[in-house]
Amino acid sequence: MTIYLLLVALILFAGITGSLFIKKKKIRDLVVVIFCFAIIYLLSSLKSINVGSDTMAYYEGYEMAKDTGWSVLTIGNFEPGYVFISRLFAKMGIPFQVFLFFIYALIYFPLARFIYKYSPQVIMSVIVFTCFQFLNFHLSGLRQALAISIGLIAFDFIAMKSKWRYLFFFATVLIGMLFHRSIFIFLPAIFIAKIKISAKSLFLIVVPIVVLLLIFHYQIYAYLWTLIPTLQEPGDYGTSGILLAIMLTVFILAGVFRSENVIAQKTNDIFCSLDKKFIAKLEGTKIYPKLQRFAANNENLAFKASSGAANSETVYRASLVFMLISAFFWIFGFDSLVSSRAGLYYLIFIIILLPIVINHQRSIILKSLAYSVATVTLIMLFVYVLRSGGLKIVPYEFFFMA
Repeated sequence: MTIYLLLVALILFAGITGSLFIKKKKIRDLVVVIFCFAIIYLLSSLKSINVGSDTMAYYEGYEMAKDTGWSVLTIGNFEPGYVFISRLFAKMGIPFQVFLFFIYALIYFPLARFIYKYSPQVIMSVIVFTCFQFLNFHLSGLRQALAISIGLIAFDFIAMKSKWRYLFFFATVLIGMLFHRSIFIFLPAIFIAKIKISAKSLFLIVVPIVVLLLIFHYQIYAYLWTLIPTLQEPGDYGTSGILLAIMLTVFILAGVFRSENVIAQKTNDIFCSLDKKFIAKLEGTKIYPKLQRFAANNENLAFKASSGAANSETVYRASLVFMLISAFFWIFGFDSLVSSRAGLYYLIFIIILLPIVINHQRSIILKSLAYSVATVTLIMLFVYVLRSGGLKIVPYEFFFMA
């Protein structure tokens, strides 16, 4: 477990040192993202086949691909796209470990690019990815991890205004199905992203629906199973209630504190007054003028975020509704493991939703408090998950130590 905690420490170190020594935000974000994902990439690529519950199966499939002809399109439940790449490398005599370097490059490059392009606070996004079980899953489920990254590429076409966006989006998702067929669940995303959830509809419509699903999820899923027998048979799969609680909390807070409603306004007004009192106490010190400028710039940035380009609003709105969709899948994950895994295509957007909402706040104290609470909570969750031994990523070992 030590190596994972060291990873978190290095990510925090990158964020702090980047803020101290690199003034231009674009350059700072780029350096931080490259540094963090270089470490994550090496950690993933250098693991032994004993790390990750599915890694051994991928190793065995790779060896099978070497001995089968090109006419064999699938191996076990592996899709044709993944089988083709595996066979291409295997028949050239390239070791599985080198293949991992290639496949993880395909996985992490789109993910790093997505964070750099859409997150207002990249270090927070990397922390969310690392601590909210995404890293755990990526160390095990290669095919779906690759499909999730392809889904992030497809998201670019949701955010763009071109009349060709539907064609490009569907084509990208269909390519993703060559690596994991479950990405078909992301096909409606381009239409779902247009749904607007106001703070009022959140409490009057969404929350009651969530409560009803939490109460009757088994009955609903069992009924759906009778209609669609190809669904996984209902059972007790023990979806993490802690993760679901965090997801719903983030969704509700995002719906309230990113909107221009009375609660958000009054909360920010209270904390902004605290900002001014705190800064006033430092009058006459060297840091006073800098804090004044920083506070003014922070409010200005928050204003721009609330009245900025339509593209940024599209990204927020899509991420918010995707968060809700992932929560629905996660609720049914109590009855079907397939449901919670399908929800990952929407849940991944929490890595930008959380920093978007926090960065929107006008108060320095409120923003700092939110980032601190989120970071500590996520790290505690990460430690809890590591101790539980899920997905068999603990203990970690390098391939040359196996």
